[in-house]
Amino acid sequence: MRRRTLALAGSLAAGAVTAGSAVAFTLADTPRVSAAQVTGAAAHRPAQPGDFNGDGRRDLALPNDEGNGAQAHHGRVIVVPGGPRGPLPAQADGVTLGRIGLPAQPESAESFGGAAASADFDRDGYADLAASAWTQDEKTTGVVIVYGGPKGLTGRHVVLHGPVAGDLVAADFDGDGRPDLAVLDRDAASDGAFHYRTYANLGASAVKPVVTKVTKSVSDSESLHGTAADFNGDGKADLALTFESWEDEGPRKASFGEVRYGSAKGLGAPKRFGTTWPYVQMAAGDVNGDHRADLVVRKYAAKGPWQIAVLYGGKAGLGKPVTFSKDTPGVPGKATRSDNFGYALAVGDLNADGLADVAVSAPRTDLGAAKGAGAVTVLYGTRKGLTGKGARSVNLTVAGMPARPQKGEAFGTSLAVQDLNGDGRADLLIGSDTRTYPNKDYYGAIFYLPGGKGGPLVKGSSWITPATLRVKGNVQLGSNIMR
Repeated sequence: MRRRTLALAGSLAAGAVTAGSAVAFTLADTPRVSAAQVTGAAAHRPAQPGDFNGDGRRDLALPNDEGNGAQAHHGRVIVVPGGPRGPLPAQADGVTLGRIGLPAQPESAESFGGAAASADFDRDGYADLAASAWTQDEKTTGVVIVYGGPKGLTGRHVVLHGPVAGDLVAADFDGDGRPDLAVLDRDAASDGAFHYRTYANLGASAVKPVVTKVTKSVSDSESLHGTAADFNGDGKADLALTFESWEDEGPRKASFGEVRYGSAKGLGAPKRFGTTWPYVQMAAGDVNGDHRADLVVRKYAAKGPWQIAVLYGGKAGLGKPVTFSKDTPGVPGKATRSDNFGYALAVGDLNADGLADVAVSAPRTDLGAAKGAGAVTVLYGTRKGLTGKGARSVNLTVAGMPARPQKGEAFGTSLAVQDLNGDGRADLLIGSDTRTYPNKDYYGAIFYLPGGKGGPLVKGSSWITPATLRVKGNVQLGSNIMR
């Protein structure tokens, strides 16, 4: 598995920020709007996240910040339209900074698409893309919003200037019906702390961000990640954060998880749900059907097999963690520390019973002679909560899968649950970031399994390779799927 080493860098506007507080940035930090700024949005029903062309189907977005596209740009987001039978790789489009009209940096001194999120920010019926960006001249460092249209993503964009983003979360935190964007620091800022910026009601033009301090930096190897869902059922999205600080084999005491509940005034004060054990991997959905989202987090243990924890949502918010592993009754496979169980997580209703299920990857799982080929375990939701009963292993030895396992390919590097075929049922997407191809300099693949009764289904499954995408430039797949 690749692990990014995060150097201490970044900058923060002048003025101290107390822990848990929020302050508005000065005018010098106000995002600038490109020359293509729109004057207003048409009155349309807002699109669902990821539906960039407004056809009612989600499109697959693959952040590819290590890939090289056309026009000498480094980093891009590959967009694969959804169709009646799933993704349409032959119609894929690679979005780079050059694709939206921004100049290339010398010697590829730029990066685009390390983090990405989607919402219909301008509420025009076409979902928009938010993607992280960095350029050496800092003119485009921060987040770029690329707006959707009838043919997909357009050249219309807004640059939100700020520190390099490590994660992006789009949700309606204040419950006003308009999406907001939380931008999480990739690195510690000049005050030695990690923060997130909230852009409320982003719309079709720039707004001032509010910055909130999360925690001080204590190590050179740290990361801050987030996900959003309505955990207390009040109609407002809440922001769950995990901060991971590790040394050698696992997180140090500084690691923690917290949730900030949404309100009419935005996100509230932090409430810790765990210390030392939460890892950065998170996903959320309503596993027990009580109309409140539940949070799934990877759990660190100093010894023994890897675990995940489910924190059920309730009127008062998140409850205590309930753990699952391959040792849980009904879960297939043998629990080992080497398989990396929980490396990626995704939540959604894969078997069409109205309850969210949990997909858990173990990308170092051995499949016979194919050592480290990888596998994904699907645990199903019930009215009583998540269960190991009836859990399934999805891997490339299963009959009917579109490819056979390959040694060390890391099937399960990334996961997502999204409805790509527009049938109202969630589909499972699985990334494999080290799959190789003879005599080719590209690597990786994305596997698609449609949802349905008894799902995820092998029937109708397909896969996307760099060759099937038909996009120019260096393509590297599997390490990231936009949630």
